[in-house]
Amino acid sequence: YFAEIEFEFMNIGIQNKSNERLDVVVEGSDTDLTIIMVHGHGTGKDEYANLFPDISQHISSLARIIRFDFSSYGLSEGRQEDADLNKLADDLNAVLVWVKKTYGGRIILLAHSLGSLVTRVLSPTGIEKIIFTGITPPDANAHADSTIKRLLSRPGGVYNNKGVSIYPRKDGTIQKIGSNHWTVLRSLDPLKLTAYLAQKTELIIIKPKQDEIIGGVKTTNAYKNIPNVTYIELDGDHNFTSPQDREVQLKTIAGLIKKANN
Repeated sequence: YFAEIEFEFMNIGIQNKSNERLDVVVEGSDTDLTIIMVHGHGTGKDEYANLFPDISQHISSLARIIRFDFSSYGLSEGRQEDADLNKLADDLNAVLVWVKKTYGGRIILLAHSLGSLVTRVLSPTGIEKIIFTGITPPDANAHADSTIKRLLSRPGGVYNNKGVSIYPRKDGTIQKIGSNHWTVLRSLDPLKLTAYLAQKTELIIIKPKQDEIIGGVKTTNAYKNIPNVTYIELDGDHNFTSPQDREVQLKTIAGLIKKANN
């Protein structure tokens, strides 16, 4: 069976609602299942520590895989200071519409960190399964406050709630965050958004136990009580950077994808 699968790689552009070009990579296998990967805050289609390419390579025989840069990140067009969760949700919707029109078939969303919140803000329909490989805190104000504290701890970090905040990243890049990002973030109820999404599709949360960004297992315990949510705890930091932890994470995700194909 696997010998007959056609593997593909394409780099294309998709226009978002703001008429900006989103940089998109299509890879994996030509099957009826497409997996769309949704990256986190200040990253891109590879995610930190090469997380998404590693996952893609591990499951490339099981599905078609879409990785993309949100507007203003990676190779996509736009200004970072214009990005907020609503705009990023529009980006994800543009990719979803293109996938449905181009390929049809079944769709799985695999989202990491802030990408999980973007997915919940969009709350799409017609998705077979959604996997969060890391999830944001259930308290949006605590989430905003911890992000601000982290950016201010970096040399050159600046918080401006009425203008542009400056977030020096560990990889040497400088992220610009507009004031609307904080406004939209603080207006959300992540628990209600999660419960609503779990009513629409199979929702699986993978929680790294030693998450240095979001916090340990107690930080996200509230998600365990939501009906129809499968909650999995695995050893690992925010991006499962340890080779041993990454291997377990990859095997777990592959198992979830294989289950969808059975």
